[in-house]
Amino acid sequence: MSTFFFVISLISGLYLLGDVIRQRKEVNDSLKLLEGGVANLSDNLKDVTIRKGIEQLNLIFFRVTIYCLALIYMLGAILWLIGSEWAESLRFFVRPLFLITGYMMIGALSLWGAVKSMNERRIEIQRSIFFFCCITFGVFFLLYFGDSLAYEVFWSGIEPQLPSTKSFFGVNLFGVAWGRAGVVSVITAVSLLIYYMFYWFFNSFLFLIVVMMVAIPVFIARFLSENFPARETRLQGVAILLLICSQIGLHMLP
Repeated sequence: MSTFFFVISLISGLYLLGDVIRQRKEVNDSLKLLEGGVANLSDNLKDVTIRKGIEQLNLIFFRVTIYCLALIYMLGAILWLIGSEWAESLRFFVRPLFLITGYMMIGALSLWGAVKSMNERRIEIQRSIFFFCCITFGVFFLLYFGDSLAYEVFWSGIEPQLPSTKSFFGVNLFGVAWGRAGVVSVITAVSLLIYYMFYWFFNSFLFLIVVMMVAIPVFIARFLSENFPARETRLQGVAILLLICSQIGLHMLP
């Protein structure tokens, strides 16, 4: 990591030297092309809203997921159609490509799902509450009205492992049908609550990552447009920011 920060710092410092490294025509033309690209990019990003950027980025995640899935199927079909000798010779190249494509698909699909869930959070919460109530009360009524079958299937195996104290306010919960059904319903409800807590925490974390992926470039573009109004100086602003960040990174490393 220190090598990475050192290289970034070195490149930024060399560019900030200005005319010293622009003496060759090829270098000067390449830098002018890069400066124009950075200026155009900052002009396009500075007026983008965070919401619009998230929508566009989520569309990219969806397309990446589809493309990666298609590539996985295509690679699998190629290995299945060609002979075993060819497949063995290509395995060294195809297997890493399989892994990279699979990881990209999982990451893009997770980010797309997180953004979709947060954008439709009201509908998702309503669905979650409906599902939670259906499962919890469904388990209760199922075990209550089918207590004899449930006792044979469930309680005969789990009852010996339960604590010796099975009464609540003097009522033996495990001695009556509604008590046994209530205990299982409570266990189910707690399990679902834990699941939903992890589900929304994970989605919120991924959504925050997507927001940062949009907000940071937009804020940088606005900073460059305000503090480096001349288009040819935008790349200098980027170099200064990279130099500062790389120096901070070098000092933070042990």
